[in-house]
Amino acid sequence: RKAGRGTEVKRQTERTQFYLNRSFTHQMAEMGRKAHSEVLQSSRGFIDPTNAPEALHHKTGAPYFYLIRLRFGDSEPIGLQTSTVITELCPGLENYDFNRESFYDILARDYKLVIAKIENTISATTADDLKAELLEIAEGDPLLVVTSLSYVDNGEVIEYTTSHYRADRYVYSATDRYIAG
Repeated sequence: RKAGRGTEVKRQTERTQFYLNRSFTHQMAEMGRKAHSEVLQSSRGFIDPTNAPEALHHKTGAPYFYLIRLRFGDSEPIGLQTSTVITELCPGLENYDFNRESFYDILARDYKLVIAKIENTISATTADDLKAELLEIAEGDPLLVVTSLSYVDNGEVIEYTTSHYRADRYVYSATDRYIAG
C-alpha cells in the first residue's frame, strides 16, 4: 500500500530449493547460474574468545582467515557470507582470489582437504539497512540465516560461516522418517 497510489501486488518471484550439503558454487551450478563473489572484507589473525565465534573457542591460538563475501548467482546478489576459517591445515589461504574461486574447491584441489561434515543451524531474520542495500532488497525483507560449522575428513573443524540468504530466492525444506513412539 502506498498513499495516493493504492495497493500494488508484487509478482511472486521464483524460489529455489536450498540444499545445505553443497557449496554455494555447486548450488548455483545446479540452478543453471554462474556463481561469483565480491570480497567485502578479509583479514588474518589468531583465534581468541574476543574475536571468534563461541563454536571456535576450543581453537584458541589457532591462525584464522576472516572473509566477508557478497555471493551472486549470475549478476543477482543472493547471499552475504561471513566466514572464519581455521588455517592450520591450509596456510596461505588468504592468497587466493575469492572473488572468483570456490573455498571448498581450493581446499580439495590445493590442500587435499575434503569437507566431510557440515553442522547447520537455520533461522530467520529481517534485512537491516546494510544487508538490504547489498542484497538489493527492501529493509525489513525476510532473510534465511544459515550458520554452518564445517569439518574436514580427519574430524578437525575448519570453518564457521554465517550466511544471510534472500528469502525471496530460497526455500528450505527437509524430509525425515517419522518414528512413532
